[in-house]
Order: sequence, then structure tokens, then C-alpha cells
Amino acid sequence: MLTQAFQEMGLPYYFLRRRSSPRDEPRIRAWLTWLALAHPDWDWHPTDYDTAEALTLSIAGLDPARAELITEWLYRPETPELLPLDSMPDRIRERVGADMAGLAEELRLWLAECDANAPIEQFLYDLFQLLSQYRFHPEPDTAGAAVCDWLMQQAVRLRQSAAAIGLETPAAVGRTFIDGINQGLVTANPPDLGEPPDPDGIMISTIYGYLLAGEPAQVQVWLETAATGWWDIPNQPLSNAFVLAQSYDGERPWTIADDGLIRNRLLSHIIRGLTARCSGGVVLASSDLDRRGVRQDGPLWRALGTAVGGG
Repeated sequence: MLTQAFQEMGLPYYFLRRRSSPRDEPRIRAWLTWLALAHPDWDWHPTDYDTAEALTLSIAGLDPARAELITEWLYRPETPELLPLDSMPDRIRERVGADMAGLAEELRLWLAECDANAPIEQFLYDLFQLLSQYRFHPEPDTAGAAVCDWLMQQAVRLRQSAAAIGLETPAAVGRTFIDGINQGLVTANPPDLGEPPDPDGIMISTIYGYLLAGEPAQVQVWLETAATGWWDIPNQPLSNAFVLAQSYDGERPWTIADDGLIRNRLLSHIIRGLTARCSGGVVLASSDLDRRGVRQDGPLWRALGTAVGGG
């Protein structure tokens, strides 16, 4: 939604991220989702989130909220399949919009009627031919082209070596293809998505990605400052990095108090690191409710109460 707003306002932006695997790219997940829905016998079931995300990326102008509505009413992950558009109530179809609902139905029909026995690279090429048409993407989809080309290369390599590694059926090849990417086993030459970043554009980054890059900024916008994510650490009780450190007394149990202390220290370091890289000012952005409708009141928001007028 953020990038869509930037696009509508004509504001240049770019992502600063440390990509560890092609599976982290939303467009790659989207293409794998359509591949799985076209081949239900592969027994790979995309989640509701995967399908909504794939719809958003495949149909220009379809926002995440309407994509979630389509997914909620038409997607059945247990099958997996998309149901016909007439399964959606008229009131929901009106909220989605006739044009967007029609494109989703066209995509569903294409997936249902495509040649399931065609090689993966042929399926991907044909899918790109569909999704690159003006009604799906009025502007050239350079990011989609890069993803399609990379996936086709990986599919050809797997098909050529399938017999040697014991993959005897198209379904076995397909499952291996999707599993290999999702498990991070296929990492060769991931695609560079979209146009080169505009150095004067708005930088979008995760907290740690930004801190590790050391990029200075005149103004920073901190998103979801009321969320507890600013204060969270990975829940890894069997591989707690602090307990496993040589400086930690192995005879002393790790307690809730220790956990809270570490979280507060890390949050303090994060804030110091961010502000040290900002010369102009910080804009605090948040919402009262999270995406589940639960009120947000995280430690950072409470700590900044005076700055935001809360106390």
C-alpha cells in the first residue's frame, strides 16, 4: 500500500534491503502461487496471504484490501483452487469493482484451462504473456519480466537434470521446483527487479537493514511506532543468542526480567542508531489499531508519549 501511494503521487522510491534468497521477493512468490494453482496435483497449497499478494501484484490497481476480499470469498487453500466469480455475493463484487473482479475471473479461467502437462518454463512464458497485456498492466512490467526470465532459467536447468536426480514425473519436477525456491535451495543469480533505484528517491527499509547499511538521511519516517515489533526479539528459546554467549553464566536461568531488560536495551540502541543517522528530523507514524483490529500501545510509543503529545 505504501509503494502504491508513492506511485500514485509520482514520488520516486527504492528499497534498501539485504536479500538473502529469491523466495523473499514478493513477485517470485506470486508466480509460484499461480504455478501451484494451475497444478493442484503437485500438492502445494499457497496460503490466503500468498494468493492475495499474487492478485495484488498481477492486476495493476488492485489494492491489498480488495485482493483480500477476492481471496476470502473465492480461494480454497485445501484444494487449492479459485472458485468462479459467481460464487461471490453481489455486494462483495461491488466492493471489489466490476473491472477488478473481471480480471481475477479471467486469470482464474486461464489457470483452469492452461496445459498442465506443458514444461514449467512454457507455463511461465504463457502466463507472462497474459499478465503483461494492457488490461492487467497498463505500464510495461519490467519487474515481472525479470522474475519470469529468472524462473524460466531455473526451470530449464531443473528439467534438464530431472532424470539424473530421480525426478520421473512432471509433478515431481514441479514440487521440487517450488520447494527448492521456498526452502532457499535455489539462489543462483536472483533477478534485479524493476528499474535502477533513484538515488534521490524515498528509501524504504527495515530497521536493521537501514542500520547495517549506515545510510544517512535528512528526514526519517518511523512506521507503526505503536507496534510491539520495535521491541520484539526472535522467539528462539533453544538458541537464545544471549544465553549462548560466552559471557553469560550458564548456571543462571534466563528469566522474564532478563528478557525485558534485553528488549529495552536493544530498543535503546536502535533509537540511538537511527537518530545518529538523521540530520533533519523524525516523523512518527502509527495507527491506533493493528491489522487485526487490536489496539496498539507498544513500549516505544509509550516512551515517546511526551513527543507525540501523550503525556
